[in-house]
Formats: sequence, C-alpha cells, structure tokens
Amino acid sequence: MQAGVEIASLGGLGDPVRGAVEDHSRLGEPRGARAHVRAHLLGGVPVAEVEAQHSLFEALGFNPTHAFAARANDTLYCDFAPSLTDRSAIRTLIENDLGVQVRVQSLRDALTAWWVAHSARLAELPQHRELNRVRSEFLETFVTALAPLGTLDRFKLSGVIAIWWTDTLPDFKTLLENGFPGVIDGWIDAIADAVEDDEAAGPTFDPIAHKLVRRVMSDYLEQIAAAKTEVARLKGEKEAFEQSNEPDDADEEELKNWNYVKDLERQIRELKADNRDALKELAKAEKAAAKLKATDDDRRAACAAKAALTPVLDQLAVLEATLAPYEKIKSDLSAARPRFRKLTDAFVSELKNRCGFMGDDKKRSLVLELFAQDVQTGLDAALSEKRQELVRFVESLWDKYQVTFNSLTSSRSGVSAKLDIALDQLGYMR
Repeated sequence: MQAGVEIASLGGLGDPVRGAVEDHSRLGEPRGARAHVRAHLLGGVPVAEVEAQHSLFEALGFNPTHAFAARANDTLYCDFAPSLTDRSAIRTLIENDLGVQVRVQSLRDALTAWWVAHSARLAELPQHRELNRVRSEFLETFVTALAPLGTLDRFKLSGVIAIWWTDTLPDFKTLLENGFPGVIDGWIDAIADAVEDDEAAGPTFDPIAHKLVRRVMSDYLEQIAAAKTEVARLKGEKEAFEQSNEPDDADEEELKNWNYVKDLERQIRELKADNRDALKELAKAEKAAAKLKATDDDRRAACAAKAALTPVLDQLAVLEATLAPYEKIKSDLSAARPRFRKLTDAFVSELKNRCGFMGDDKKRSLVLELFAQDVQTGLDAALSEKRQELVRFVESLWDKYQVTFNSLTSSRSGVSAKLDIALDQLGYMR
C-alpha cells in the first residue's frame, strides 16, 4: 500500500469543534491555519501536515501509520502511534522500521551490483590510464543504478561519488604509477608516519582507524585494545584506592591532597620510628636464636622481645595487609604497561609483515575491496542524513502538538491553586 493511501486513512469527520471551524471558514481564515491553531488548542496532528511529507515517507519506505494513528470519524487530525510514548522513541522507531531497513538494504544491494559491473575499470587503470574518463563513467553509472530506487536524488548520489573520488584521487594516481602493491605501500607509509607523529605533536589521522589496519589487523587491534583496557582498569583501581577512606574530620585542603596509600605508609613509618630500638633488639635476638649454636636463653630472649612488641607488630601487620591489594595492583600495572607498549611498538612491523606475505592478486582484491568500502561509507552517510530528515520532521510535530495549549493552561491552573493553598497555610496574604 502506498504512503499517500495510508495517510488518507488517518482521519474522519465528526469533530466536536467542527462548528467553530466552519465559523472561521466563513470569516475567510485559511483551512491550514485553522487546523494548525485547532491542533495546538485541542490536540491532534493535522493530517495535511503529514501528507505534505509523502515523498519523504516514500523515499525511505516508511509507513506513516507506524508513527501516526487514525482517529475514528476524523479525516482532519490523527494522533501519535501508541508506540511513541515519548520524544526519544521517535528516532528508534524510524531507524528500526522494517520498511526503512529494507530500503537501505536495497540501496546497498544496488551498490554491490554496480561495483561488480564497473570496478574492473579501476583495476585496469595502470593499463589504459584513462582516469578522467573513468571518473565520468562512475558518476553517470552510479546515479543511473541507484536513482530509480527513489531514496536519494541525482544530486545527492552524484555527491557521494564525487566526494569519494576526490578523497581517493591520490590513491588512484599511485595506482597509475605503481599498481596495487604501490597503493598498499603508500598506505603503510602514511600509517607509519602517523604513528611517529603520535609520539610527537599528534597524528594527522588515527593510524589505528585506517581502513587497511582494520581489514588486515583486526585480531591485533583486539589485542591492543585489551591491553589498553587492562592498563586503564588498573590505573583506575590504583587511583580509587588512593582516594578511598577519606577522614571525616578533614578540611577541604586536606581532602584535596588526600592519599590513603601515603597515609598508611606514614603510619607504618611512624610506628617503626617510635619503636626503632625495640625492633632492632628483636631482630638481633631472632638472629641469635636462629643460629645452630643458639642456647635456650637466646630463644627465650627472642620470645620475650617479640611478646613485648606484639601490639606494635599486630598494628604493622594490619597496615601492611591493608596495603597488600594496592601493591598487587601496582605489580599488575607494572606488567600491563610493557605488554601494551610492546604491542604498539610492533604495530607497524606487524602490518608490514602481514602485507608483505600477500601476492599481487591478493593486494589487488584488497585495494578494490577497500575502495568499495569507502563508497559504501559515503552512501551510508547520505542515507543517515535522509533518515535524520524524517526524524526531525516527526520530532517537530511532536514538539508542536503532543502537549496542547489547554493541557498547559490546566496544568498551570493546578500549580497556581496549589501555590495559593500553600501560601494560605503559611499565613501569607495575597
């Protein structure tokens, strides 16, 4: 069923304010303005406003009855569909709509068929070197292949190819001179330069996000991401431990500089300093008792020295046990950081090795595949803009008509009445 037919079924006659509308009509007020004002006052979405976007619904394959519900005996107004419980649901409804998804897939299928039919012209560039002619052919045939679907107009489709061609032109020129292996080598050089720049002032682009890297190094990127996540997790745990157990009686400046680990270490240092001589005597006694020729007196002396220091030793044990998880975090972090650095340092070498094992045919297929991926990305961006246009339209109707003027007035009156009651209870005169 076509969108226009479906929209027409959204309303019917029998509006309780029909008489008032007819009165306005006799005064010469335009019907569109009457519908607009009436919708603001009493609620409902003017069907005429929905019908005005017929071409947008058709372009995306979206059935408007999924967003708007017909009213019995009312052809002028409709309501929002029950599934639209709030404004934020509009985007989800449109993006997940089956008709929209089918239309998007149809465009992608058309793109795939077009690429299969015409990509050979790119593959043959090093032989025929007709760069400008291929550009013209791509612009014309791409529009011819996708325009009949009616989702994007010829200008938008031409823009997708024109932008892609401009962005990819340096690679096409490399292809002319050095073939597909040269294109791969050029990408690797750019990635290596970006990695070096990252260590200095910052890269011109993210080397990890490069299409070659994501295609060839996906498993390696997962290792890097996992190592990076582990470092971040341990750093977070370390910082959280350091900021924990803030004292209740600390002032603002003390809280600003608070470090639980330093406080524990301070307590350990002070305990040891306050009992320095006794601890030295204990260590000396335990050393003597541990000798093979130790006497019973030596062992009794060691036991006595330890017994005398038991409260101090217990406090030290508690403090050190409290610090033990932190020391484990530090140890794990010390091991995680080199693992992450090792992976990142070997990143470019690994990329070169993997590409080096490819034959020329494999490199040819890979480059063409990545070229096609870029066209797909451009087409998806244009489709996203089109969907956003529909989202904005439905959201604008929601903003205008979901809450009526009468509802706002009633709500305001209710708040005012509650305020009067509260003021009376407080003894204020109005």
